[in-house]
Amino acid sequence: TLFQDNDLLELLSTVFMEDEIRFQTFETTSMAESVHRYLGSRQFRITDSANKCLVLQEFSGQAQLLALHLQGANNQRHVKLNMASYTFNGTTRKQPVTLGIVGRNLYLSCVKIGRA
Repeated sequence: TLFQDNDLLELLSTVFMEDEIRFQTFETTSMAESVHRYLGSRQFRITDSANKCLVLQEFSGQAQLLALHLQGANNQRHVKLNMASYTFNGTTRKQPVTLGIVGRNLYLSCVKIGRA
């Protein structure tokens, strides 16, 4: 079944929410033993039914992903996503994953709001 841009937008808007991430820089850091063990990763290039692909746009310290048609030399601008999976040494059966932009220190994250 093919889907349209609006279908994808509706799906992503129910899953993702834009939110500012605040951070602090510390001079001293420490590390505890990890409860996660890296299993492996795979890279993906995501396109929709109209053959639009994700492109990273950065401006004034802000970054956003856009779905665009790319041609010719611009085809190199497509974003590949790296999905890394881990095991968890806990009681949950869920498998943690990270979804990052290949070649960048940028990651996508999900936040649960309320009971939904």
